[in-house]
Amino acid sequence: MMNKNTARLGEAPINKLLIGLSLPAMIGMLVTALYNIVDTIFVAQGIGTVAVAAVGIAFPVQLVLMAISNSVGIGGAAIASQRLGQKNLAGASRAYANVLMTVFVVSMLAIITAFIFVEPLLRVFGATPEIMPYSIDFLRVLLLGSPFFMLTMASSAMLRAEGRASYQMRVMLTTVAINIVLTPLFIFGLDWGIQGAALGTVVAQIVGSVLIFRFFFTKSKKTSLVLDREAFRFDPKLVGRMGQIGSSSFIMQVSQSI
Repeated sequence: MMNKNTARLGEAPINKLLIGLSLPAMIGMLVTALYNIVDTIFVAQGIGTVAVAAVGIAFPVQLVLMAISNSVGIGGAAIASQRLGQKNLAGASRAYANVLMTVFVVSMLAIITAFIFVEPLLRVFGATPEIMPYSIDFLRVLLLGSPFFMLTMASSAMLRAEGRASYQMRVMLTTVAINIVLTPLFIFGLDWGIQGAALGTVVAQIVGSVLIFRFFFTKSKKTSLVLDREAFRFDPKLVGRMGQIGSSSFIMQVSQSI
């Protein structure tokens, strides 16, 4: 059975829905962009210019992960929205479950990369011998936290599909606030250097993923989706369709990385 937030997508005036869904989404995207700005400011003040260069070298890798998360999330949300409109709650639930499974697999590959290929990857992006140690320390921590980062990013589109853009915005605002508090604490207070900057981001994303999972997986019925064992049945055709729908978003974000 659909809850009132999902049901209003088919009942409320279109103009009201456009404003109510687009403004929180825009704010959430702007807030997400603050992550790199916050890291750069505190790294510059606490560590130095070489470390700032290391953050800049690592940022394209973050953009690629973000592109994958967004494209899968957007594709899954589009399919789920269609099925919610058809009152097919099981199909919408399966779409989101396949988003989670796909992103989890990709994040595991990112973790493998953190241990095996991180140095060659950074060299491709232009890391010099002076920058390389800082880049490795920063990116390795970020890649180890990539499951939380990618799950949060991919789930944002699904929250909007259920008409909960305001909740998605609050999650993003919360994670940025935590990042702003923890990054200087880890850099200046605990003297963890550039790893502290990355860890502040990872902890913030862990909190974000907990808030999103609390929304989808608690028994308070904030969501119309039923994420049971049946929903978590991997569907290659469904994942392929998600990729097709989200491909334009992926290309645009990856082009920024290039």
